[in-house]
Amino acid sequence: MFEEDFEKLTTADRERFKNTAASLLTHTFILRSSYDFSQNYIRKNNDEYIFALRNLELLRNYFSFAGYSVSCDEHYGVIRISDCPEGTRVRFDKNTTLVLYTLRLIYEEEREKLTLGTEVLYTVMELNQKLISLGITKDSRPLAGYLLRDILSRISRYRIIAKEQGGWDSYSTRFVIFPSILFAIDAEQLKDLQAILNEKQRDEEPEETAPEEAEE
Repeated sequence: MFEEDFEKLTTADRERFKNTAASLLTHTFILRSSYDFSQNYIRKNNDEYIFALRNLELLRNYFSFAGYSVSCDEHYGVIRISDCPEGTRVRFDKNTTLVLYTLRLIYEEEREKLTLGTEVLYTVMELNQKLISLGITKDSRPLAGYLLRDILSRISRYRIIAKEQGGWDSYSTRFVIFPSILFAIDAEQLKDLQAILNEKQRDEEPEETAPEEAEE
């Protein structure tokens, strides 16, 4: 079935299909919208998304051979790959996981204020303040610039966030949180955030030691 449907595509669309499949495999998500920071404007109807949506069944058939699933949420404009075979899943360290959960919490809080869009704008400084307020950072200090830079840079590869011109280690840098965060961390997983924070807090607490006995 896949071979027959693929052969029906034009030569140009076959090439687009290959590029779209590679994009989905590399970035996990294909989004309907992008954000133009220079115009403060959401750009909808991304060409890659439109092509993927039009060929959704073909993508599903293609990835099913490798054990992946492809799903689409047209309300949020997110096409994603999921049910990855064991050994191909991305593993994040604890700090990256905590930042990812925080981004999901921010999106949950901020989207109540949204009217037409589904994207949330934030700054690196606001994110650091949120991490502090949640007790994620140690001793109420902001995360080191290089550490947060590396974490946000890695998360951005999966089209969950995107920034304007400037570095991730600059507090003034603005970035957009895409609705793909809802599928990267779902509501049930969000409940685990407090458990992770509690465990982190226990790990950082100094061990109690018995007082030494006075020498006679």
